[in-house]
Amino acid sequence: MQTETVEKGGQRTGLPSTGQDWLAWACVRAGGQTALARSIGANQQTLKTWMTHTKKGVPAEYCQAIEDATGVPKCKLRPDIYPEYTSITTEDGTVIVRDSVTGRTASGRTLEEALADLRRMDTREAA
Repeated sequence: MQTETVEKGGQRTGLPSTGQDWLAWACVRAGGQTALARSIGANQQTLKTWMTHTKKGVPAEYCQAIEDATGVPKCKLRPDIYPEYTSITTEDGTVIVRDSVTGRTASGRTLEEALADLRRMDTREAA
């Protein structure tokens, strides 16, 4: 995953941690709140409300448009409805997971083992 930094309270930080932080990052990547709002068919005030006054953040119907416009994954904007991974268990008990952002898959005897394998892939790619 490409690492960028975000301005937060005048200080540079690593990757955003909340849906609202990811929305702020999307605004930066789009060229500002007004530019992002225009590109997704909303207005700037609505975007500001999502960032500051709404507990859930971005309404689900706008997540894909924001992802398309900025590259910020919808699972980061609304992890409560768009999981970062999906998993299945095969008949023989093998767990297969798919990363929603990268599309990578991994498997293991347990969910934890499969997720650890995905994390190892991310670590190798980042190195």
